Amino acid sequence: MENVGINGGMMKANAQKPAAGSGPNSFVSIIGIKNIDEMMKKIEAAGGVPQTDKMDVPNVGQIRYYNDTEGNMFGIIEPKM
Repeated sequence: MENVGINGGMMKANAQKPAAGSGPNSFVSIIGIKNIDEMMKKIEAAGGVPQTDKMDVPNVGQIRYYNDTEGNMFGIIEPKM
């Protein structure tokens, strides 16, 4: 599992923050991680707000979606090995 993490770039948003509960304001990045339970604790401690329960995607892995502190939605996935 050497190909996990973010592959790409990020920049400061230049649009207004979307209204709470209005859904994604752009695309939704999904970040591959090694341990979803550990990462969920870190995200929530940093102010991330869960948008879904942790879900099992058959033959793929476990995934969960969050909003960051600016209202941007993102996902984390622990790929099935």
